[in-house]
Order: sequence, then C-alpha cells, then structure tokens
Amino acid sequence: MSIYEEIKQFQFNIDAIIAERLQEFEFIGRYLSASQGKRLRSKIYWLACKILNENPSAKIAAAFEMLHQATLMHDDVLDNANIRRNIKTLSAEKGSNFSILAGDILLSSCMRLIAEERSFPLIDLFSELAFNLIQGELKCQNMSLSSSIDEYKQNAYLKTGCFFESIIRSVKSQDNPLIEFGHEFGIFFQMADDYKDYFCTATTTGKKQFQDLMSRTVTFPIIVAYEHADEKERRKIREFFEGNGEMANVVATANRNKEKILETLRTQKSMVITSLEQVEGSSHKEKLSRLIDLTY
Repeated sequence: MSIYEEIKQFQFNIDAIIAERLQEFEFIGRYLSASQGKRLRSKIYWLACKILNENPSAKIAAAFEMLHQATLMHDDVLDNANIRRNIKTLSAEKGSNFSILAGDILLSSCMRLIAEERSFPLIDLFSELAFNLIQGELKCQNMSLSSSIDEYKQNAYLKTGCFFESIIRSVKSQDNPLIEFGHEFGIFFQMADDYKDYFCTATTTGKKQFQDLMSRTVTFPIIVAYEHADEKERRKIREFFEGNGEMANVVATANRNKEKILETLRTQKSMVITSLEQVEGSSHKEKLSRLIDLTY
C-alpha cells in the first residue's frame, strides 16, 4: 500500500469515528462532510508518527480534527464570515447561536474522545491546547497597529503554532526532533493565512477576501504596511480601524508594501525549512516539506 493509500485509509477511519460521535447531531455531521478541508492536522500527525516510529491513532487524530472544526465554527461567528471552503458557513446557514453550540458539541466530543485514551499526559496536552487557542483569540482582539512582528508571532503561536506543536507532542513528548518544526510551521501557516486574506481572492482561498480587514482585525500584513507607511497613510489606516475611514485606503497601502510583507512571510518559511532539515533522514520528511510548499 502506498503512502497516499495509507493516509486515505487513515482519514477514512477518522471520518468513521467523527460520524459515530455525531450520530445524534446529523446536521453537524453533514456539514463537516461537505466542508472538509485539507485535513492538514491529521496529515501532520500521521507523518510525525511515521517519522518517529510510532503507531498513529485514528482516535487522537479525530480529536484534533474535531477541536479544529470547533474553533472554526466559533471563529466564523466572531468574524461574521459567510463563506468558508466555498460553501456557506454554519453561522450563515443556521445562525450564530447554532454555530456556537455546534462548536461546543465538537469541543466536548473531542474531550470525551481523549478521556477514553486514559492518558493523563494526553488530557493535559489537549486542555492546555484549548486554553492557548482561546487565549490567542482574545489577544488577537487586542493587537494594535503599532504591534511588532515579534508580538504578532507570539499571538500566532497561541492561535495556530501551539496546535501544530501539540500534534507533534502527542506523538512523542520527550526528545522529539519535530517539535521545533511544529512550532515554526504553525506560525508560518497562520501568517500565510493572513497574507492570503489580503492578496488572494475567494477562488483561491475558499473564503471571502479581506475578511480580517472587514472585521478590523490587525494581522501581520497591516502591521508591516503600517510600519512602512508615511504619516498620511498611517492616519488613513488609523481612521479605518477606528471605524471612520475607507477600507480602500488600507488596501492601497498594503499593496504598495506587498513585497515587504511577502519578505516577512518568506523569512518565516525559511525558519520552518531549517527546523525540518535538522530532523534526521526519513522517507516521510519529503511529505512534510511538500505541506510547507502547499501552504505558500
């Protein structure tokens, strides 16, 4: 059986576990089936297991996927997002209350699944991860235009980096050469997502362009653009984020500084590649490298 066939079978097992857990909530299960993304987190988990010579658990991978989907359902409410993965979000279709409760169902199902593993280190890892994700979203609301890239990256770690790192840690908690890769890749993934929000259309991303900007969320493209803007541009950016200015002015400044923004993203990508190069040879390392390139 090829690697791709193995991953396909593994993800089939994940789907079966999630479907069984959600059989009382048929609509949520149907929505998850229709809105499946790249399943990046379960792929990272499976590849990490192979590289570290551990047996992958479909239950643990399913728990990570359910936790991820729960955060997306809550994020769509916070961002007033109508489209994700080219279909209507649950909040757009059924309302904010339903989307929040559906996310809660997934979160509780995830925790029950992990509890069945009877592993206190695993329970501790998931509870810490859930706390960090919430903390990251709260801090995201307080990012300012004058925030530094280092401050942004600290928040990106809480929002996404800690998720990827926790996936790696769930495979092997001690002497794990992939932990730094998980840390850096998670930050890069968040940065790439923020970059695409400004510079890629819905056809590419599957969600509405400028979603972060319309919700007046400060992400790294605007931090870099604001840093390199002249005083007139900065004033117009401040006016928009204070609720009085035109979004077109912010977009224009970001476009003018696109190369500087892209350079910041490429620098983080280089850090991810370097962290992976430090891992000793494995035929599965190439697949992780491919995931980096697919991200951006």
